[in-house]
Amino acid sequence: MAVVTQLTSGTLPIAGQGSVFGQFSAIMGIKEFYGGCDIFITGGTGFMGKVLIEKLLRSCPGIRNIYVLMRHRKDKSITVRVKDILALPLFDKIKAEHPGVAEKKIIPVLGDLGEIRMGLSDDDYNMLARNISIVFHVAATVRFDEPIRDAIIKNVRGTREVVELAAQMKNLVVFLHVSTTYCNCNRVYVDEKVYESPISWQDAILIAENLDPKLSETLTTKFLGSFPNTYTFTKLLAEQIISEKSARSNHDNSNNMPMVIFRPSIVISSIAEPVLGWIDNVNGPVGLMLACGKGITHVMLAHKDSIPDFMPVDVSIKAMIVAAYHRGTHNLSSDNPLTVYNSSSVKKSITNNQIMQFAVKYFLLHPFDEILWRPKVFITASKRIFYYLTIIQQVLPAMLIDFVQKSTGKPQKIGFVKLQRKIYLVTMALASFTLQSWTFKNTNFLNLITHIPDDEKDDFDFKFDDNIMSIQDFFRGRNVLVTGATGFMGKVLIEKLVRSCPDIGKIFLLMRHKKGKDTASRIKEILDVKLFDTIKEQKPGLMEEKLKAVLGDMTELRLGLSDKDYDFLVENVSVVFHVAASVRFDEPIRDATIMNVRGTREVVQLAKQMKHLKVLLHVSTAYCNCIRETVEEKVYESPIGWREAISIAENLDPTMTSILTKKFLGSYPNTYTLTKLLAEQIINEERNNMPVVIFRPSIVISSVNDPIKGWIDNFNGPIGLMMACGKGIVRVTYADKSIIPDYMAVDISIKSMIVAAWHRSTLNCLEENDVIPVYNSASVSKSVSNEELLDLGMRTLERYPFDEMLWRPSIKFTNCFYYYYIATVFEQVLPAIFFDALLDLIGRPHKRLLPLQQKIYVITMALSYFTTKSWKFENSKFLGLIDKIPEVDRKEFDYSFKDIDIAEFMENATVGSQKYLFNFDESNLPFAKKLYNRFLWMDRILKTLRATIFVYVLFYFNIIPRTFLPDKFCCF
Repeated sequence: MAVVTQLTSGTLPIAGQGSVFGQFSAIMGIKEFYGGCDIFITGGTGFMGKVLIEKLLRSCPGIRNIYVLMRHRKDKSITVRVKDILALPLFDKIKAEHPGVAEKKIIPVLGDLGEIRMGLSDDDYNMLARNISIVFHVAATVRFDEPIRDAIIKNVRGTREVVELAAQMKNLVVFLHVSTTYCNCNRVYVDEKVYESPISWQDAILIAENLDPKLSETLTTKFLGSFPNTYTFTKLLAEQIISEKSARSNHDNSNNMPMVIFRPSIVISSIAEPVLGWIDNVNGPVGLMLACGKGITHVMLAHKDSIPDFMPVDVSIKAMIVAAYHRGTHNLSSDNPLTVYNSSSVKKSITNNQIMQFAVKYFLLHPFDEILWRPKVFITASKRIFYYLTIIQQVLPAMLIDFVQKSTGKPQKIGFVKLQRKIYLVTMALASFTLQSWTFKNTNFLNLITHIPDDEKDDFDFKFDDNIMSIQDFFRGRNVLVTGATGFMGKVLIEKLVRSCPDIGKIFLLMRHKKGKDTASRIKEILDVKLFDTIKEQKPGLMEEKLKAVLGDMTELRLGLSDKDYDFLVENVSVVFHVAASVRFDEPIRDATIMNVRGTREVVQLAKQMKHLKVLLHVSTAYCNCIRETVEEKVYESPIGWREAISIAENLDPTMTSILTKKFLGSYPNTYTLTKLLAEQIINEERNNMPVVIFRPSIVISSVNDPIKGWIDNFNGPIGLMMACGKGIVRVTYADKSIIPDYMAVDISIKSMIVAAWHRSTLNCLEENDVIPVYNSASVSKSVSNEELLDLGMRTLERYPFDEMLWRPSIKFTNCFYYYYIATVFEQVLPAIFFDALLDLIGRPHKRLLPLQQKIYVITMALSYFTTKSWKFENSKFLGLIDKIPEVDRKEFDYSFKDIDIAEFMENATVGSQKYLFNFDESNLPFAKKLYNRFLWMDRILKTLRATIFVYVLFYFNIIPRTFLPDKFCCF
């Protein structure tokens, strides 16, 4: 049943009026919704307007009539203009499938959007108010250099006039206003909502109506403010009209107007409907490609790695039709009466460089029959270079060609110098868009797909992102900034990025200056680590080529970067991995806050200015919420605001820091966990302003096998304890042996980190009610208890002992502090004093053991909070990422760890620690085993002797009555 018929019979409430309205979304299909309707379209003679008309008539043949607002043109009436439109190849398909339908149902209406009441006659105005039930307001002036007065009259006042007409329509079911995603181009992140404008639309119209046309150009720049052109500015003002009318009508059902704002990005050629590659203008990338193919353009002003957002016209039109249908069949809440759709295609977009290189290759294979020069293009982001190259490569040749043609008397349609001037002006007008990138949230837009009835998907399904960009493709040519690259995880991250994504751009490493070492020396020092041997063998010189050091300091404002480096990163980096942090548990609160909290703020401020930012991944820790027994994958509140924490740290007397640390911490065990929680607050606050993700690894330990087995470069976590046990230095530890700590292999964590960054970039928006993506990189199902873990390590150390040790490896667990303290004194401290004295006596140089024991004691007590408690880390989102890895990337990035054998892993971790931390020579293994056996027997003899002495004392002092002894034991 047609919408109009149902309206007449009173069975279908107008959107916003009826309580049973929602049921029609499940009953009425799209074709049925449009059936019998009279539709009014502005901008029907434009690119999108023509495709909209064709699609409506071809896929919804039950439509009654489409009224199209048209102006007369010189020597062409509106009737003739309709015939011209229908003569286009665009309409060939509908003419073949439905002969005569288009000619019959397209009714031109004489009018002008620049006039009051759209220049409509009273009869036409009343006829539209009486008959129309659906409005598509597509018309707009899209000229970037339109004087502000003309742009306001057409785009703002024109919208007001269309809305006022729609308000008179008694049968109105839906009003769809076509805006643009770039109407908020003064924001890097654009949500699907209406933003405030710097001036009210009423004031703008008043100024335009009373502005002297001669002053229009003079005042345009002042009027625009931060907006690059009159088009984007006036389209934002037009949205205010729609927003206000929608909100007002929602509270006044007698004047109800169900409205939708539809924002396409850069609309380009069709994918398939109704013909492949149809377009009727040279705007956007198509114009640049054609100019390149003709040899007219050789230089382009753009950032070559910037990714513009393109939307095929047929995809956008299908979505527009579905959006109007969905609004017309659904009642929205009073709190959110207006739906905004960002018709964005970031997932399928490519860089400026890829576009133009494709154009060059294409036109070399399929050249025009008339060209000025061989197709080629040079892309630069420098306006100065662009200017000089334009003069040399385009203007001077154009002057020569004009001179030759004029001299030979060859007729010219347009002078080439004049054409080059026009191209230059257009390029400069586009510079604001070609030199930066935006992130358009498109959740509402993509959700529209789910509202298409199954039996109509062939006609209206506009999904075109099934083949999501692979991880390797995402990083191809992309520049990355990594903080903390000299740390454990940082090294593994940069190695993995370069080895698995060899076409990645440059990886910039934030590094501090060290005495006697410049940044180049520090990079060489990093690459000398065994971790990089695999990539050196597979791809010699690649690491050196990709890594670039940037001198800076996380503890300084602006990260201690020079202005030149800061600006360079802003212009060139699109992915940020913020890994750096102070991980010392005993760090004074002032220093920890400056490094972990203020440092994160500085990274965020840098990233926010990056013109091509695709994702900022912040590495936190699963233990930043250690005051909770169960930690979900979400951001929790902090006990103090991060701004207040920074302010206190910046103004705190360093001499007071130790005194105030405990008071500042509250229930948190150390400064590391608290400051990492505060850092998360900074990232969370920016979730709607930039593409961010929080990644929380648990206790990161040795690698499984990528790129090598058991690699590690520090003594943190269980590895340090096992090594100390293996050396015979530690024999007792303060921990609950039944506790199951959570460990994560570093290569698994790094793979998942890269996947998380890639996945966030493909989302193009936040999910789940604007909740920031948080991933707990935890391995709960594969973890083992403290006792089992150390037992596995001890078994390995029996087979692979050290060639230098103080005693046979063994370990005792206790969660009783007093027992731990006494045992430490007798089994570790006193032996350390003895060995130090003995080695001093014989004059043998050595590292003193007593200070080492003191350090071990301090570390053990700092860790006791974690070794005597257990947590449950929810990791469903973390595990869910595995399913999102594209098939082509599974070999390099699949981080599933369910099949890992714990015993084998711990053996590799123990052996790897000996190899990479102590440079253990495997050829010494036979000697090491002999030494181990020697200490084993010494340990057994000592234990036997100790037990004998103990029993002797018991009998000697008659603690155990001697009557229990046989007669022959007469020594008592």
